[in-house]
Amino acid sequence: SSTWDQAFAGDRVLTAAMLDRLLHHAQVVQIQGDSYRLKDKRRAGILGPAQKTKEVT
Repeated sequence: SSTWDQAFAGDRVLTAAMLDRLLHHAQVVQIQGDSYRLKDKRRAGILGPAQKTKEVT
């Protein structure tokens, strides 16, 4: 199961239905790197250093 499933009470069917409706007419843009908010929080010492993530294909 994915982390999305966990966000919706572990229900894969509910998760798939919600994401399907959300993304139906959307354009998905995949970006790499940290957001400006994350960078600002790290600079302020609120968050620790970035962790490596695996690439999704």
